[in-house]
Amino acid sequence: MVVELYLDESKSCDYSHNRDLIYCVSGLIIKSNKIFSSVKKDVENLKKSIWSNSPINASNIILHEADMRDANRKNPRHKIKNNYEVFKSNSKLRKAIKGIGDIIERNGLDVIGVLENETSVMRRFHSSRNSKSAYRLAVYSIIEKFCFYLNENDETGTIIFESRRNNVNNNLDKMVKSFFFDVMSRGTDIYSREELQERILGIKFIEKSANNPALQVVDFVQMPIIINYMRVKQPNINIYRVIKEHKYKNRYKNRKIAHNGGLVSSNFGVEIFD
Repeated sequence: MVVELYLDESKSCDYSHNRDLIYCVSGLIIKSNKIFSSVKKDVENLKKSIWSNSPINASNIILHEADMRDANRKNPRHKIKNNYEVFKSNSKLRKAIKGIGDIIERNGLDVIGVLENETSVMRRFHSSRNSKSAYRLAVYSIIEKFCFYLNENDETGTIIFESRRNNVNNNLDKMVKSFFFDVMSRGTDIYSREELQERILGIKFIEKSANNPALQVVDFVQMPIIINYMRVKQPNINIYRVIKEHKYKNRYKNRKIAHNGGLVSSNFGVEIFD
């Protein structure tokens, strides 16, 4: 099987440090059809256990962390989604989030990602930053990391994003796709275009409504990374330990990798630009 890297993104404002804008793209590596099937089965079983007392077909419900946590608030910020009333219960929220962590552990899913403090980068380098520039940097770094992973494991792979298509247009998907093909056609500071094209076969976009199990698990990865970066306490119910332990560690795991331009990076699994 072609290795698949499932990605999602999240943004936040760091209220503890000058309201810095934080942007994160991260994902999970699915190494085989067998692992994808296992993840699919695990997600379906988790849904059935959450909605065990409901007559609905739990398999059709799409898991989304932000909506689950909002439903658990004393005063939800938004109208609670259909079938999400169960998450008013702390035990149900714990079962869901712990269950996602168990799926990552049980299936040995590696985490890779990129986090940019847009505000800090703008201050340090006297440059303008926005969602477009953050996306570009993230796509560049993700491609480089994924190519490294594929080289080290002698595999080929495909990158899969959750689609941002809406009822009006498909502009965000088109933007990411243009960044992807630009990097793939030019190469990076480390890999030539030939090296990239030998390992990375393409990019796909899957809509949330497709109920893809891997994308639903990936949805729970970004916020623990962002919260850890902001140095604030994780929510009482969280899977940060699991994500930390599953950050991809290459064989040179004690070596830190610096990005061109002097931006400081963390260990290989999740790169920090600030």
